[in-house]
Amino acid sequence: YVAGYAGYIIGGEEYKSVSNTGDVTFSGNSGDNTLYMGGMAGANKVAGTYTSCSNNGVITLTKGAKANKVHYIAGLIAYTVSGTKITSCTNSTKAGVEYGIVVHQTSSITGGSSAKRIGGIVGQASAPQLTNVSNSAGIYHDGYQLGTAGLSLGGIVGTASGAPTARGTITNRG
Repeated sequence: YVAGYAGYIIGGEEYKSVSNTGDVTFSGNSGDNTLYMGGMAGANKVAGTYTSCSNNGVITLTKGAKANKVHYIAGLIAYTVSGTKITSCTNSTKAGVEYGIVVHQTSSITGGSSAKRIGGIVGQASAPQLTNVSNSAGIYHDGYQLGTAGLSLGGIVGTASGAPTARGTITNRG
């Protein structure tokens, strides 16, 4: 769990005006563990509410990092459960920086099943409730070693299951 604010959020609290401006980088070895990387949170395991939160740091999975399992990577929250509400939150990048999320090849992919779920706001979410969110950070993936599970890459959400809800203005300029 790697993030600018909290790697792993257990409670269903409300987060208001939380901002990350620091870069988040993983260059190590996650072994046989799932990798969660987010500008604000790596994983949110109980539905919470995020209001007016932002990320302006660059999220980078470096070339040669070892990650054998699923990768959840996002500008705000890498992985979240059903019922999470995200309102008026943004992901952007620093002036003069082309990409806000950079994912290079990873080594030691075992079994070819390492799926990547990458999103400007959320990497993977079950029935997310999104209201007035925006992503203006470019997303780069070099396409190397996608594995049999493949790649889900979205300007707002990488993978959404259940019944996602989008209200207000949802903007991707990345």
